[in-house]
Amino acid sequence: MSYARLALGAVAVSLLGSVSVRAADTVLKVAVTAATPEARKDVDPALKKELEAKIEATSKARKELEKQLKSQYGKKDEAWPKDKQDAFFEAQEAEALAEADYEYRRINPEALADTAQDIRNSLSGKGAFQTRKDNVVLVESPAEADIVIEVVARRSAKTIPTQLRADLYYISFLIKPGGKMAADRFAAVSRDYRFRRFGQSAWRLQAPRPDAPVWRFDALGQQRWSNAAGTAALLVNDFIAKNYGVLGGGTQ
Repeated sequence: MSYARLALGAVAVSLLGSVSVRAADTVLKVAVTAATPEARKDVDPALKKELEAKIEATSKARKELEKQLKSQYGKKDEAWPKDKQDAFFEAQEAEALAEADYEYRRINPEALADTAQDIRNSLSGKGAFQTRKDNVVLVESPAEADIVIEVVARRSAKTIPTQLRADLYYISFLIKPGGKMAADRFAAVSRDYRFRRFGQSAWRLQAPRPDAPVWRFDALGQQRWSNAAGTAALLVNDFIAKNYGVLGGGTQ
């Protein structure tokens, strides 16, 4: 599934709404950080070509695998053997990540720190969506946290190219275990987790795997960066609430 289709699918799913899942004791300690990559304002032609080639290669691999699996097991992927479904999911994920790398090719480290602060504000009931997130207690450092949120990229876009200013704001972030979370508990979270919230758009780019035990999500907000951060904060609260059954026993 391409990056664009993931985004469109998230918008559609967000309109379905969901049943609130929470309890008074489903609280974890959360630290919010920002990645510190080297700044990259412009992309040289060689790197752009490399990123485009990666998209093409992963797309081709996904299409070839899909064609092969459909010829062997039928058109409905839910009827495929579980290991084949997993292999196809990994191919879709690789394609989506390649497209995300291209979309987020310009990097401003200071902007990532700003978005991390926006997420902290929203998690504590400030800024966008000014409701306290009942499943979160903010802490300062990853070492004292159960869950760490790391902002790794952000970008803006225009609904109509001729607009004077951007009105679509995207942020990309990781959810990973903090110093107080047992690795096996974090790994037990179902790969089927999805964020469903009426009127909010966020989608998964990556589920944990042995070489990268993290979740990666994108969140979309309209008109300002803080709205995207607010959507990310809602997802974090939802992630804890829905997965507390396995995460809650993971503190050390």
